[in-house]
Amino acid sequence: LPILVGDNMTVMGSLDSDGNVTVVLPTNFEAMEPVPLQFIVNNGFEPSSGMFAVSGYAHVDLCQQLECPSFLDSRGNKTLESVALTGEALRLTESPNLLFATIKESTRVLGAMNVITVRMHLNFELRVGASIEIQGLPNSGTSAVTGLTAVSDYEQILPNCSCPSTCATCAQVCETCTQATKLRIAQQFRVWNPELDESGMTVFGTPRIDSFQPDGRDIVGSWHPQIKNGVLNISVARRFAAGQDLVFGFALSNPMSAKRESRPTVSIMAGDIMVPNFAMDGGVLGSDRGAAFTFGSITEVLGVDGGVSTLRVVLEANCPLLSPQPPGMQISISGLRGFSTSFGEIFVYDVDRFDVTISAVAEWVSSADGNSGTLVLTGGTIQGGCSSLDSFDDCAQSDSGQTSSAWRKQFTFYLKRARGVPVPSTPTISARSAGLQFSPFSM
Repeated sequence: LPILVGDNMTVMGSLDSDGNVTVVLPTNFEAMEPVPLQFIVNNGFEPSSGMFAVSGYAHVDLCQQLECPSFLDSRGNKTLESVALTGEALRLTESPNLLFATIKESTRVLGAMNVITVRMHLNFELRVGASIEIQGLPNSGTSAVTGLTAVSDYEQILPNCSCPSTCATCAQVCETCTQATKLRIAQQFRVWNPELDESGMTVFGTPRIDSFQPDGRDIVGSWHPQIKNGVLNISVARRFAAGQDLVFGFALSNPMSAKRESRPTVSIMAGDIMVPNFAMDGGVLGSDRGAAFTFGSITEVLGVDGGVSTLRVVLEANCPLLSPQPPGMQISISGLRGFSTSFGEIFVYDVDRFDVTISAVAEWVSSADGNSGTLVLTGGTIQGGCSSLDSFDDCAQSDSGQTSSAWRKQFTFYLKRARGVPVPSTPTISARSAGLQFSPFSM
């Protein structure tokens, strides 16, 4: 039985069949100095009296660490009589239960990827191998999978690549998103949990990164859309103490046709403890609207006639825009009159505020007269969606520790300013992503 003595000394003690804990102290304690002991035992099935006592055997240093005659030294051996401990424990007055369980989603857009978060509070601990099963997630188009991928960053719930997939003049392969990487990402089912321990493990597994992408399918668990009206099963990989909120998230595709929201149940199986079919607070996977931009702005910074302009774009959508899910994400900003940049590849900056893996590449399509054009950005992820719900409190992102403004994503690019050509005030933006078509939006 591991026992913590003081703040940082752990020794091995023992627990016998009569419930007696024995430990040999690893260091000396002065008279009247507290002796803190901490250990973990599994609750039994019968309550105890709740009252405990302590006794012991001590050696008193009569010679104060000086050389001591044996006859005097032996007199320092003392038996400590049993003394009742204050407080009580192991009365076991409560049954194992979930105190609450909530479920939230990020978007109600038809066919969109939907980030779903779960928050639950248990009055018992989850041990390694405990199982969490969420039932009643119907109508999703997400394929069945066995073996789940652990992530600890909320932004990594959704697939994310930074290479162009449709640009005719751009490189088709880069280190952050090769075709092999795209295939690997497409086969993943990611589970987000921010509770990292000292070794870097979440409650469900250790996140792995390969070529800037989450990797591995190390979480014991599965997703089956055709079983129990859509069921997600996740196994616990490390101890999670009682009395805390457990928060985790995952993503499912919304139905392609209008559906009413589902109200799932959750079941917990932890050794001899089982909490079946606990009704969760909240509804998900109810789709009833199309994809749209809800905010878009473009600002020219340091624009000089005939020089190079810095253009800053801020976007928000009512659902996630994803890459590399086929046919990938493509954002087009048209009506950029007054710029004479040559046709071809340009780089996009501020990518840390645009959820791309490491860099982003765009294509500039110039007009026939060379004085205007369209920016086509392929790659990255915008985690939009909250605007399709009734309030931010109902949104999955409220469980992530971020604010509603985090949905707005920014990126920056540079264009050469044409001489003597005025810059229009109302460019338009349109997009397509994973089969969703966004109507043009005036910025």
